[in-house]
Amino acid sequence: MEEKPFDFATQQNLIKLVHGQPDLYDPNSLNYKKNVKRALIWEGIGKKLNKTGEACRLEWARLKKGYDYHKKKKTNNSKRPSAKDSLETEKKEILNRLANSRKEDVKALAKKTNRDKDEINRIKREIHSQSVERGVAECCRLEQKYATRREQLARTHDRLLQLLLKHRDQELVELERMCGGAPEG
Repeated sequence: MEEKPFDFATQQNLIKLVHGQPDLYDPNSLNYKKNVKRALIWEGIGKKLNKTGEACRLEWARLKKGYDYHKKKKTNNSKRPSAKDSLETEKKEILNRLANSRKEDVKALAKKTNRDKDEINRIKREIHSQSVERGVAECCRLEQKYATRREQLARTHDRLLQLLLKHRDQELVELERMCGGAPEG
């Protein structure tokens, strides 16, 4: 028997009915992995919508896939990260890289077992201190680089704004000349 496609109202009802059944979508639910229980739930939903349980399950999968696709597309098309976000991201990357480097240095030190404990602790403090100094220097360099870039962008913005205002004024003069008087507004 060929079933009619789901119309908008039926899709809305399907969403509401599935929402009331966390066993169908919540991995933390006790019956989430129990296929027999899930099949019975789908059959119950199908009866309420005058459809088969399998048709309801397939329609739900199609709706969910479309939702996931559009959500991902919207996330990918969202505005570019701000310069501040980019700066913070680069700082985190630098600090992570330095932390990993420090860990490697400490591991290499641990392999040299011919030193006493006080000497090893002193060297660890030195490694940590050097790592912090490098991190501070890298972050300062990065902040200076971003500040320079911000200044360049501000100058470019001001220059373009002046050109736009000049062009607007020229167009207003031309419009006034063509119309034979000052424009209103």
